[in-house]
Amino acid sequence: MRPWMQKWVPTYGFKRAEAEKAKDWVLEVPQNADPNTDMFQKKIDLRNEKVAKNEIQRMKNIVRAKKIDMPRSGYLGPEAASSSQLLTAVTVAKSSTASVGKFQNKLPKEKEARGLGIKELIPGGKRKQSHITQTPEKEANLDLIKSVLNKKPKLDVSKAVSMEKRDNRLAREAEAENELGKKGGKKPKGKGSRKAVGKKSKGNRGQRAPGKKAQAGRKRR
Repeated sequence: MRPWMQKWVPTYGFKRAEAEKAKDWVLEVPQNADPNTDMFQKKIDLRNEKVAKNEIQRMKNIVRAKKIDMPRSGYLGPEAASSSQLLTAVTVAKSSTASVGKFQNKLPKEKEARGLGIKELIPGGKRKQSHITQTPEKEANLDLIKSVLNKKPKLDVSKAVSMEKRDNRLAREAEAENELGKKGGKKPKGKGSRKAVGKKSKGNRGQRAPGKKAQAGRKRR
């Protein structure tokens, strides 16, 4: 029940907001305040500030429940970055040009960011894998040389078989040519060695008797 409205109004929703407006339809301006101050807007700002403080306190309670380290005042955001983080951001920004920072001017006492992960952040730069391991450098080099010297070439079985067959065929042909040369024989010719076959010669046919007609034979169709 709202006494200034003489009726029941819910404590949430738009009806509650309408009831608050009906209650505070006029606000008093303090004597020490500016007479042109919008008291309605100031009331809204104060309410929003309280909501934000409650939200921050709720987040702090969650962090405290999960036992996470957190600064006592405020939160660790971009405005409270460390010097190393700022140095890394400057280095990455300078190397983000088309020339990868090669022609960028440097300040007199400017330092470059160093450490793990800097090379990955810079565009176009890749960090090479370190060759230093737990084993001494001499043993690592010996192992590398052994791996290179003991490397066996891959064998293509089908190619090796075809090459062996070709070598055997060429050897047989060379041997056959040598034998023919010793005997004085001629090399066998190819398809063109056969004599050209002409037309069959006509037989010794007798001449026709003059004045004798040939017998009429059967006409071919």
